[in-house]
Amino acid sequence: MAEAVKGVDFVPALDHNEKIDSLLDRAPDQIKQRYAGLVQEARDAEGRRLQRSHEADDLRAERDSLQTRVNMLELEERRSGLIFARSTSTTDPKTGQVTEERVRDPFLAKAKARIETIKALLVEITESKRAPNELGRVRHAMERLPKDHEFVVEDLPALPEPKTSAEHQYKLDYARLMEMQRDLKALFELPRTLEEIQSGIAAEVAELAKKGEPRLSGYARGHGQFGLAPVVQTTPRIGWPTVPVIQTDGIAAPLVAIDTAALFCWLHKDALTSELLAAAAMQFDNPKAMSAADKVKAVTKLEADVWHQRVVTELRFMAARDAGSKLLRPPASPVEVILGCKAWGLRP
Repeated sequence: MAEAVKGVDFVPALDHNEKIDSLLDRAPDQIKQRYAGLVQEARDAEGRRLQRSHEADDLRAERDSLQTRVNMLELEERRSGLIFARSTSTTDPKTGQVTEERVRDPFLAKAKARIETIKALLVEITESKRAPNELGRVRHAMERLPKDHEFVVEDLPALPEPKTSAEHQYKLDYARLMEMQRDLKALFELPRTLEEIQSGIAAEVAELAKKGEPRLSGYARGHGQFGLAPVVQTTPRIGWPTVPVIQTDGIAAPLVAIDTAALFCWLHKDALTSELLAAAAMQFDNPKAMSAADKVKAVTKLEADVWHQRVVTELRFMAARDAGSKLLRPPASPVEVILGCKAWGLRP
């Protein structure tokens, strides 16, 4: 097995960048320390990646060797039926009679089991090498900031002492964060109140009815002007509501057509509105509905709580990491939370 690689000096995400260096020079010490921690994490991760790559190479070599032997032996067995048979003898303690028996050699089963174990290890190594590149995400976000951006340190909450291990406490807080995010998603998906739905329906019918009212202004026009020669004018017509028509290749079609839906709304506005409101009452009278104004307030509060929990979870993660945990930071952690600064995307 290859020797462990403690760390590496070169990390692809650490290419020189004058803008990032300038931003960090003006950043508060807390953010500089967080960034330095990310750099060390990236170097350690690169070292682990190289170590796991060496382990994977050794496992692949072992797997290929075993598979080659298994293939050859299975081929010989199919030819002779004897390769995996071996003789064993047992002696009867009473009579002293020796009995010989031919049994199947267990190598094939052991080799196949080891091959399956190696396959599982290789999958685990491949997944571990896909650890989120937090340093790269942070640098990419910093590159999009204006050159004169000033970082504002986040007021960190005072965390109570954990009653369990640092790693377990982090997992508890992370589970709470996931629960809050599910609650936020469910809040967004709550239906609107029946009153809001019916108000929207009535407004839409009224707007379409207004659009569908025919225009009779053509009949009010004169047929010439006093003192001047008569103006030739076509027969006046009703101005029906129209909608544009898309012409298809090879088929002659008018550019517009009478908007029958709008005309129908104009003719039967009250009856249509009444029927639609009754249908809405049957379909959308949901006790879990929430008005738009109440939803905005609830979402605003819960989003603030989620952000606070993100900060708490990040602090718990760093405590677990300092205690020696090998946990990986969740890939959804916002860059501002990782750096410990105010959310610049939410400020003007």
